[in-house]
Amino acid sequence: MRRTWSLALRNLRRNRRRSLTTLTAMVIGAVTILVFGGYSRNITYSLQTSYVLRSGHLQIERKDYFLYGSGNPAAYGIPDYRRVIDVVERDPVLAPMLKVVTPTISLGGLAGNFAAGVSRTVVGTGVVVADQNRMRQWNDYRLPLKVGPIALTGTAEDSAVVGVGVARVLQLCRQLAVSDCPQQEQA
Repeated sequence: MRRTWSLALRNLRRNRRRSLTTLTAMVIGAVTILVFGGYSRNITYSLQTSYVLRSGHLQIERKDYFLYGSGNPAAYGIPDYRRVIDVVERDPVLAPMLKVVTPTISLGGLAGNFAAGVSRTVVGTGVVVADQNRMRQWNDYRLPLKVGPIALTGTAEDSAVVGVGVARVLQLCRQLAVSDCPQQEQA
């Protein structure tokens, strides 16, 4: 064994330039793996955190909701969702891990400004504002995120947020007092 180490050391000393080049390549490779491994891990953690902030860890849907529910959310909603929430909150395994249990509804359809003669396909989500704001505080990976409250904070229960794009295509910028929303020229 001692002879093997002696032979290896002699070989390293014999061609120092080649040994230094090999060592440099190994160091660069190790540093690259560490840097890009950290970068990859950061992306994974960021995606996970972003998803949880918006949708939560666990979602319960009615059977076939993803097949047909977006076209008819009332028919595919959970009829007695309050009971389901109570069962989840009392579950001995889940209860210690829960931060927020909240109902949401997602829907798609047509929105129109019939005075202007325009309509567009839209997607909407109904949420409990206080619960959504609590969900947005989740950050178990301690990422340097600045996530503020959702735009509906402090509004009435029947309030809605209309995006600039929807306001623009429905020609509602003036009525909704949307800034930085170009008005369509009359043809």
